[in-house]
Amino acid sequence: MGMSEKGVEIQLHWIFVMIAGALILAFFITIATKQRALSQEKLQWTLATSVESVLTSALLSKGAAQPIPIPSQGLDFSCSKTCDCAMNIGGARRPFGLMQIFGPSRLNKGSALVWSIPWNIPYRVSNFLILVSPETKYFFVYNPSDSQSKALLSQIERSLPPPLIRNGITVAKIDYKAVESKDVNQLVAEDYSHYRFVFLNTPPSPLDRSFRKESADAIVITKDSIEFYSKSKSSFIQEGLATYAGLPSILAAIFSDSQNRYSCGIRSALNRLSYISSLYVDRSRSLFSDRCDYTTINRLLSEQSSLAGQLSRDLELSRVNRLVGLQQALERENRRLVEQSCPEMF
Repeated sequence: MGMSEKGVEIQLHWIFVMIAGALILAFFITIATKQRALSQEKLQWTLATSVESVLTSALLSKGAAQPIPIPSQGLDFSCSKTCDCAMNIGGARRPFGLMQIFGPSRLNKGSALVWSIPWNIPYRVSNFLILVSPETKYFFVYNPSDSQSKALLSQIERSLPPPLIRNGITVAKIDYKAVESKDVNQLVAEDYSHYRFVFLNTPPSPLDRSFRKESADAIVITKDSIEFYSKSKSSFIQEGLATYAGLPSILAAIFSDSQNRYSCGIRSALNRLSYISSLYVDRSRSLFSDRCDYTTINRLLSEQSSLAGQLSRDLELSRVNRLVGLQQALERENRRLVEQSCPEMF
């Protein structure tokens, strides 16, 4: 009987040892997992800070293009319906509401192109930052019989940055091709993750069957508006309509993968325009003298500030057209002041 009890004690002892060992092992595994998660989170925040620094540097370099390394986790951009915009690397989220960033919602690992475009109306308001994925192919579709279509193509092509070459190697570029509208259905899908068709004052055309299962979308740029389209099999379906003010906003639309991202960036820029024009209103008052009359330019700037504020909340077409008219009037009035040997406004 004593031997039996001793055997039971030994079994219970080993059961206790196993349970205690399992608990200790689980404790250390939990600690290691948490430590790894914290290290990963710290790395993501470090990467997000580095990417943000690169974007800020690019923002200050007007008209310049440069490569931007993408972390292995990828780089995501998003804007809510209320234009709460942020950049994400894993769990690290960095808002960028004050920067006007246009591009794809996601950039995978590798090297993308970041490009800064000044937006002047007529004075410098902001620099648009455009991100271009190497995994996207752009087709600029034009009608050679349409003067506006050809003019748009010429303006866009002249504005695009050349390929970025380092030590004889192309490190970043915009993959695009100009295509006549009659030849769209002859295009065949290649080895790209996404295709963007940009129809220049010409209606969207059906695609070849090779695009049926490919990721693709389109925009149509007309005299007054930009139409956004999604793809259904080999055809395009209109999803939305937006407006633009000048070539920089056209380029922003070309490289934005959604109407919402585009509209949020433009509204942010218009909000900044409203603020800066109000500063110029104050400057015009300080420059007023018996010899130099700034009444007209003061009125134009006041209207521009008010109009830009309204447009930052509602991108209404007729108001955008008026904004372009104000830009031209401000340029004329500023020239008149210079010709009268008065201090220029901008």
